[in-house]
Amino acid sequence: MYNPCAVIPVYNHETAVPAVVEALQAAGLPCVLVDDASSPAC
Repeated sequence: MYNPCAVIPVYNHETAVPAVVEALQAAGLPCVLVDDASSPAC
């Protein structure tokens, strides 16, 4: 069985990430966010 997921590298993209995650969840695609030392706001 094939179970795709999205792996998203994140570095200080606090305005874009929520919309991307919501779109992936709406499509039924699980996602993994990999934070690369973002600021606390992210």
